[in-house]
Amino acid sequence: MIEFDFKGINLVASAEMLQKNYIDAKRNIRTRFDRELKVEIHFWRFSIIGDLQELSAVKSILQSYMLCYWNRSDVKDRKIEFTKTLCRNDSLYGLQSLSFDARQKAYKYYLHIKFHSGGGTRDEAYLDGQEVLMLDIVLNKAISLLSPDAATNC
Repeated sequence: MIEFDFKGINLVASAEMLQKNYIDAKRNIRTRFDRELKVEIHFWRFSIIGDLQELSAVKSILQSYMLCYWNRSDVKDRKIEFTKTLCRNDSLYGLQSLSFDARQKAYKYYLHIKFHSGGGTRDEAYLDGQEVLMLDIVLNKAISLLSPDAATNC
């Protein structure tokens, strides 16, 4: 089980073994064990539950930011041009968006993650390079638990 909770970003990945009994062609009772996976990441109320497409989108956003961060961090006064947004229309909350923007303050670069819901709720966090890398590692570990079968069935 993996649990990660940092600045409103919560990731939970768990694997559970389920025992299933079945009868084979010779009428013998057989037992097999299936692994049930559960991967959830919550950016406040923007939840991604087992959707490999959205999980990989967030992971690629984090990696793209880190690439820009490493290319620009040694040069002063160079701004990182980076803005990405994930949007969804939820039946309960309406239009939700999760945006990732690069910010600079006092020669330090931050990834500004902002959640905005149609109801007007807004949460945000600023992550420095180390914190983005930390989130990327945890997300990579959670994605690696998913099998192709589990990712399509969630």
